Amino acid sequence: MADAHCNNRLVSGFHSRGVLPHLKREGGIYFVVFRQAGSLPADVLLRFKQEREAVLSQALAAKRPLTWQEQQEVFRWYSERVDRYLDCGHGE
Repeated sequence: MADAHCNNRLVSGFHSRGVLPHLKREGGIYFVVFRQAGSLPADVLLRFKQEREAVLSQALAAKRPLTWQEQQEVFRWYSERVDRYLDCGHGE
């Protein structure tokens, strides 16, 4: 019996498993980055997620989905926030 995750047919686009969003491109090359458990405190990550949700809820309030470009901008903005924090070397 095939694993349920193997049936995911998303070829290109954004997806999330509740942590960081992922951008998937057909034929793309990927790499994996690991971080230490204390490098991004839960309260900081929660604040970043709340800021991202506020941006997304504005689109919902306008009763329209985000455009592909807007999705990319939100993904880039969120990722840059996390990366900037990690690059500062805060945490344990």
